Amino acid sequence: MSNLKLDSVVAWMMKITLEKRAAHAFPGDKWGENTSNIAESFNNVIKRDKSLPALEIVNSIRAKVMENNYKRLLESNKWTIVLTPRMQARFNKRINDCRSYKFRRSSEKVFEIISRPIYPIPDS
Repeated sequence: MSNLKLDSVVAWMMKITLEKRAAHAFPGDKWGENTSNIAESFNNVIKRDKSLPALEIVNSIRAKVMENNYKRLLESNKWTIVLTPRMQARFNKRINDCRSYKFRRSSEKVFEIISRPIYPIPDS
């Protein structure tokens, strides 16, 4: 049975021409399923600038990076916490998850967990 399956796979592969078996052998442009999301995003950012000379493209990319960094700076200045909001939420969840552990200080910077978490049983 396994030889029958293998023979059918080999027969199917033999029907396909060599140039269609590997992406590098295809003539013409390469985009679509073979591109990564970051490449597509980058192409969308510089879509209008592709016809410019190389030095102007580099300058345009630099200006866009600086603009994005400035927008991020303005947004982060509104925060009232040191961590990003996403990391602060993860940090708060970790604190809440660990509240029920008992621990002791082993050294100046190391703590040792001495019990499993304790979950109080609600009165019924």
